Amino acid sequence: MVRLLYFSILKSYTPTKLFFMKKIIFLFALTLAGMQAEAQKVSEKTLNEICGCVKKIDKKLSEDAQTDQALACMATNMEKNFEALAKEYNLDMNNPEQAAEELGAQIGMQLVTQCPEIVPYMMNYSRRQQQSTGSDQVDINPDTLKLDSKVCALYKSGKYAYGNTYMNNKAIPETDSTAYTEIKDGISTDYSQDKKYYTKWSTRWISDCEWENTLIETNEPNVKMLLKKGDKVTMKAIGSTGKNLWVKAKMMGMDFIIFFKRIN
Repeated sequence: MVRLLYFSILKSYTPTKLFFMKKIIFLFALTLAGMQAEAQKVSEKTLNEICGCVKKIDKKLSEDAQTDQALACMATNMEKNFEALAKEYNLDMNNPEQAAEELGAQIGMQLVTQCPEIVPYMMNYSRRQQQSTGSDQVDINPDTLKLDSKVCALYKSGKYAYGNTYMNNKAIPETDSTAYTEIKDGISTDYSQDKKYYTKWSTRWISDCEWENTLIETNEPNVKMLLKKGDKVTMKAIGSTGKNLWVKAKMMGMDFIIFFKRIN
């Protein structure tokens, strides 16, 4: 899934820096996953350095130029502190590529929550990646969606794959084509990575097209970092197409819209 950065960014970095930009920054931009429960010295220092650098970006620059500088802030500080961070998170340095990916998952969400100024740059970066790979996914305007409330009743049972996904109305790339949700007898189970991981929820319907999911159990590492048993997420259908639903949820202070495609 790693793709090359724009040539204008690449040409200004050494091969070592490029490695970390591709393996850490891009992972962060797409997955937005992983949170360390307790702040630790090196990771906290790195987060502060990245955030401080991002806050100094000249807002008079173009959006792409600002994004490039934000990427540089991340690459420089992650590279500089990589060995200490790897030791802090007990990563296997015999496989630096895998260690870089695991590190991105560990600190990515911390950076989003502790430095929200960086989110627009990451969204712009994701859009640029979509454009460079020919993706036809566009940003969404929820006001244009139409909802048939009868379709909501179908969501009480069945299987749904995930289509287009949006954060704050901005398109984000699909990261796992095998992921789907199965709903049966008031229990909603999310599967990912060919059913290697699962997350099970109990579902309470609030209205015809709004429901509350309560976490029962999960073996998904990223979910375990973010949520605990008993945590709740409210979801609301805001649009429908045939038997499919556009569903909105608010998590970590951000609005997500997901297209649920019925598959049975």
